[in-house]
Amino acid sequence: MSDLLTQLGLITHGATLLIGTFVAYQSYRGYRRNDSSAMLALAVGLVLLIPFASLVRFVIDSFALLGTTQSALVFQAISIVGLLVVFYGLVQD
Repeated sequence: MSDLLTQLGLITHGATLLIGTFVAYQSYRGYRRNDSSAMLALAVGLVLLIPFASLVRFVIDSFALLGTTQSALVFQAISIVGLLVVFYGLVQD
């Protein structure tokens, strides 16, 4: 059962990375098409929120670089920065 849960976790983690990267890429394409700094901020924020934060957490957890609390703190810090960048993009004039 534990192996199944591990595999399921890896599959969902991979799906999160792929979908998040695709959405961020589409935002970047919107930036290029419209030359909009708000879309660029959205793309950067989404990269930080989804693929980058997930990848950092995966590496930290896989190689046991930090404890559980420290890993969660790093993940949350990256997520907060990502959300602030998205917010900045949303309030752009």
